[in-house]
Amino acid sequence: MAFKRHADTYYTKNGKPTAEINCLDSAMRPVRELFAFTPACDFAPLMLKAAQKKYVAAGWSRGFVNAATNRIRRIWKWGVGEGLIPVTTWQALQSVPGLKAGHTTAPDHKRREAVSDEHIEAGRAHLLMKRGKRRELYRD
Repeated sequence: MAFKRHADTYYTKNGKPTAEINCLDSAMRPVRELFAFTPACDFAPLMLKAAQKKYVAAGWSRGFVNAATNRIRRIWKWGVGEGLIPVTTWQALQSVPGLKAGHTTAPDHKRREAVSDEHIEAGRAHLLMKRGKRRELYRD
């Protein structure tokens, strides 16, 4: 796949692959499983919706499903830019909405809360104490 060759060189930092490579692979897995023999130019909105259903069936959260959907669109957008896919194919994929809260069985992650000042100070004190003990060990 042309995009995979591109991604392996583009999504690197300091010569090493970034986590985005794994995310792209995960997003594409259901697409490959369902539509491996479908030309990329024939990939249609209903196929993207089928991939979304596979994500949900696998237990992915709504946010992960939406991120994967956006990654698939980005792959097809790259194909348009390279002249491999007609722009109408990518434009059609834009019509597939992300999953909406309360309208899907995909779970939502709980919102993260800020760490309390007490926890920060306790952690800081613990680290300082360990640092002091380490210094004592190496003084001899």
